[in-house]
Amino acid sequence: MDEARELIEPYCVQDIYADGIGDVQRLGDGVFRTVYFTWARSAGGIYERHVVAKLVRPRSSLLNPMGDLARKIDAQARRSKMLAS
Repeated sequence: MDEARELIEPYCVQDIYADGIGDVQRLGDGVFRTVYFTWARSAGGIYERHVVAKLVRPRSSLLNPMGDLARKIDAQARRSKMLAS
């Protein structure tokens, strides 16, 4: 895909806070679901992991050491260094 294209948000998408990834599930050939959770205290005072989001992504974006997320973080760090110089 062309990553130089503008990122369009046709409707408001809420931010979701997650403490971690609770599970990674293989859905089929090259497609995975990542299940994100946050810690919450139950009525009995016990901390539980509550699911807050599920994302379905291609295998290449999850298992590649320089997948989508790593590339974005690296690019932002380089931009920050350039602005600080």
